Amino acid sequence: MSSEKVIVGALAGFAAGALVGILFAPDKGTETRKKFISKKDDFQDMLSAKFESFLDSLAVTINEATDEAEMLTEQVKSYTENKTSEAKRDIKNAL
Repeated sequence: MSSEKVIVGALAGFAAGALVGILFAPDKGTETRKKFISKKDDFQDMLSAKFESFLDSLAVTINEATDEAEMLTEQVKSYTENKTSEAKRDIKNAL
């Protein structure tokens, strides 16, 4: 049996189960729709909060990386200035 058939069968079973569950639910259709809308809103709020949290942590990571890059740039600049001064001094002493 191929994996495609298993996946299609599982999805069909899930869809059929959901449909039967909705059709035989003790609530009225309007109540069922309200529940779905409420769950959708809850899920949407949760997803939005998680996305905001992700964006916040991404901003912190970017700021930390930027600060570190600036620090490394300053270190390289200082190092090259020192080596340039040393090289000039050595050339001057050699002459």
